[in-house]
Amino acid sequence: MVGLSVMQIANQRGIKTINIIRDRPDYASVVEKMKSYGGYIVCTDEYMRTPEFRRLISDLPKPKLALNGLGGPTVAEMMRVLEYVLPPIFCIIPYFNNLFSFSITAIMLHW
Repeated sequence: MVGLSVMQIANQRGIKTINIIRDRPDYASVVEKMKSYGGYIVCTDEYMRTPEFRRLISDLPKPKLALNGLGGPTVAEMMRVLEYVLPPIFCIIPYFNNLFSFSITAIMLHW
């Protein structure tokens, strides 16, 4: 529920979020639900590694915060992919919630 709450609050404040999730059989319905909660960009960790993703985020302001709801190698990979757009001061906050059904890997906030 943390990830959904962050998306809603960010959306209300005009803050754009990038939501990276693991691929799953119900991916399309998860994306639809997350966008209905205010997720600006929702994609898989696999898509995050593509040149298309880099182009997609190239016009956004540099992220200032990442919330890590899952951990593991995906977050390290996210940092490598985004290294060129990260500001000098960047914070990753881990949180874990076993009740969260979407298993959001990371949310990056832009404002």
